[in-house]
Amino acid sequence: MERYKADYNKSISSRKKDILSLLASHSNFLGRMALKYPYILDYLTKPSSLEKKSCAEYITEAEEIRNSSSSQSELESNLRNYKYREFSRIIYRDLDELGTFPEIMEELSDLAGAILEATLRYYRRELNCEGDTRFVVLAMGKLGGRELNLSSDIDLIYIYDDSSAPDPNPFFKLSEKLTRTLSAVSEDGFLYRVDLALRPGGGKSTIAVPKKGAVDHYYYWGDTWERAALIKARPVAGDMELGREFIDDVESFVYKKFLDFTLIEDLKDMKTKLDKLYKKRDVKLGRGGIREIEFFVQALQLVNAGEIEEIRGWNTLETLEKLRDYKIIEEDIFQSLTSSYLFLRKVEHSIQLVDERQTHKVPDSPDDIDKLAKRVGLESQSRFEEAFEKTTSEVSKIYRSLFYEPSQKTEEIGEEFWQLADFLTEGNVSEEEEIENLRKLGFKYPEDAITIFSKLLDPKKAGLTQSERLTNRRVIPAFLSSILKCADPDAALLNLERFVAGIGWRTSIYSVLLENPEIVELLSKLFSTTGYLTNFLISHPEDLNIIILKDVRTGYGSKEEMLNGLRNTISKDKDYEAQLDTIRKFKHMETLRICLRDLNNEVDSLYVCKYLTMVAEAVLEVGLDIAFKHVSKATNGRKRSLNMVVLAMGKMGGREMSYSSDLDVMFIYEGEDHEFFSRVGQRLISVLSISTGEGFAYKIDLGLRPSGRSGALVTSYDSFKRYHEESAQIWERQSLIRAVPAAGDMRLGAKLKRLIKRIVYEYPISVNFHEEIKHMRERMEKEIAQETPKKLNIKTGKGGLVDIEFIVQMLQLRYGKKHKEIRVQNTAGALAALKGAGLILENEYKSLKDGLYFFKKMENQLRLLHNLSINDLYGRDFERLAPVLGMDYDGAKLKQKYLSKTAEVRDIYDRIFFSPPGDGAFLKR
Repeated sequence: MERYKADYNKSISSRKKDILSLLASHSNFLGRMALKYPYILDYLTKPSSLEKKSCAEYITEAEEIRNSSSSQSELESNLRNYKYREFSRIIYRDLDELGTFPEIMEELSDLAGAILEATLRYYRRELNCEGDTRFVVLAMGKLGGRELNLSSDIDLIYIYDDSSAPDPNPFFKLSEKLTRTLSAVSEDGFLYRVDLALRPGGGKSTIAVPKKGAVDHYYYWGDTWERAALIKARPVAGDMELGREFIDDVESFVYKKFLDFTLIEDLKDMKTKLDKLYKKRDVKLGRGGIREIEFFVQALQLVNAGEIEEIRGWNTLETLEKLRDYKIIEEDIFQSLTSSYLFLRKVEHSIQLVDERQTHKVPDSPDDIDKLAKRVGLESQSRFEEAFEKTTSEVSKIYRSLFYEPSQKTEEIGEEFWQLADFLTEGNVSEEEEIENLRKLGFKYPEDAITIFSKLLDPKKAGLTQSERLTNRRVIPAFLSSILKCADPDAALLNLERFVAGIGWRTSIYSVLLENPEIVELLSKLFSTTGYLTNFLISHPEDLNIIILKDVRTGYGSKEEMLNGLRNTISKDKDYEAQLDTIRKFKHMETLRICLRDLNNEVDSLYVCKYLTMVAEAVLEVGLDIAFKHVSKATNGRKRSLNMVVLAMGKMGGREMSYSSDLDVMFIYEGEDHEFFSRVGQRLISVLSISTGEGFAYKIDLGLRPSGRSGALVTSYDSFKRYHEESAQIWERQSLIRAVPAAGDMRLGAKLKRLIKRIVYEYPISVNFHEEIKHMRERMEKEIAQETPKKLNIKTGKGGLVDIEFIVQMLQLRYGKKHKEIRVQNTAGALAALKGAGLILENEYKSLKDGLYFFKKMENQLRLLHNLSINDLYGRDFERLAPVLGMDYDGAKLKQKYLSKTAEVRDIYDRIFFSPPGDGAFLKR
């Protein structure tokens, strides 16, 4: 303060003293600037100067400076003064907590962009190249992401349109002058350190690059690191339209439509190189530092943004939010990386704040660390060290999880195969012995297996390089070893052969598989259990990322998220046929996603059912939208409202769908336009069930509608109400227990729900209604299950799923009027509610719940094995299901457990259904 008074021979106001004190206590160079240039303190005392500035405001101010500068030296001096004035303002806003830290980074970036624009305009006028010549400055790195440090380099690329001017020399001169002015150092400081190393061709290319040449470079010679760098490319000065054209031209280079497994290898190589740059206690390059967060984000963008355009973006924080919203990362990872990035950037900013030095290293001395802690907002050195260690450890853990870590286990698993199947390479073993040995290993068709083995283990596979053959030679035995442990080794081996043939030129996947035995094991299980999903994966290799990358298998957390994801994807389709394919691919993809988690024992059987139901609900909702628009368009453009609801019944209504389940639905409409809604219903059935190149989505079952299969396709609300008041049988009332409006007009849906509750729980019911239900159950067991000693039925057979469902539904019908809490569509939820209401005994609840989980797990796996909506169980099925259900290959043991469970369930069924009727009477048994 005394120096300020002495230098300027005037007193300093208390306001200026406070401002100067705050700046000088945190930053030596800003304190010096404020002392040297009194106008800075004058400027900061104006309340309006402390408000956040927009990019446009910076450009206007810098342009005024350009217009008022009569020489190059005056321009440089004026811009430097302007920069340090604005630095003081921005930093003061930060120190006085007048803006968020992301806002501080944005303002620093916008200030740099405005100075670039003003300088460029000055030299364009001086060099007389303002006319039609097109030139743009692209910002890369932190400036491109609007994440600039206080003392960052600015990474730039100069692009010109060679078609607008045949002579490139003016562009070279313009680039040189611009770079020289920005980088020049004087006693007043400097503007910005400029780094041009990211331009196409690097130091070997000209300082400015023609647009066509730059685009050609990327498509012919571009590396993965250049794809990553271009993610943040943003035009900041000059011809913005040219900049946008360039970014559009290289977009398909940066973001591949389909997953490129060479990219995975390149990213892992980049990660390895990044790890070698490790610097101890470096905020940027240290373990768990800023660079690791940026690499994590950009890697996920490169892998996923070809398909999900919405996650493309310059800014790290905004991209993290998009990755979370699109379920590419979990909420906890989003929260951790967001808070870590802000903390580390704040630390970096505070380190550079002292002397405007380009450093990222945490200081060594305790006193300096203590000062840094206070600049970051922490109380002491110990608190800083604790926060820094916690943050970097969390980041490092997440960063390491991006790819599976290299493993020697794959080769060890392969050795297990050779120990079991060494006879395949022994010249003294006859073909008959090979066949017998393969039978002992579980192959039903050993002759076919020998042929496939010879193909897969052929050391001279056509099209593979020597390195690829060596990798393949190490991966295939690991696959074969896993296949020997599968439920159906014949199917798994055949599908492995198809998978390997389908890889084709994508040979870099062998390296990924070599390092990841978990993936090999998971794929082997998939190949063994489901031809349908295996076929989908082989025909869509771009979707292998849900196996290769961690955290991608998680899927959607709610129907709303899933519905938004499907609608966003389908909005890009140009025609009706493309929309149908998208619906089918979405259904197959989400089924594959949950199947992989199921096979990996990450989720229980009822979660699988709920997820499969959520997929069906999303597909049904979007399918109805398409059907309604299509029919409306075909009916002379008359404006109509979708006064129709798709009522989900059965497993869908109860959120209990299995693999290959049909959709049990009714179409209920309101109004007079029966013909129109019939056409919508017919179109919806086509949208979901006709086969396209992507197969079909769902088969539709309308058998539960009023009057059954002989009834009208769609039913009016009034007709539905009248039918159930006058004609409906007890089984139809029972079926409505699980009815839920799943798609369409939810206003009508709410009205329908209220009606259904009255029909099910309020209307009078006969005392002996349970006898009708029991009689229907007996018919199902006799006419549908048709069990024999060799054939059982997991659904309609004795003691199966239907026994549990009928117990629950009978009790709901009997006691639902009094106990509203048991009015639950889902069987597991209803069981819990019945127990809570005291309507079933504790031991009965436990037996029924355990049986439900066990049967649903078996049903799900059975349908994967057969790729059909099937419930019949034969002896071979028990053998194939035993490994999946944790019983090795002991089919007899699984069958014994199954029969024990069905007997237990049937015993409870008999006790409840044969109890005397009457409220609570069955509890006296």
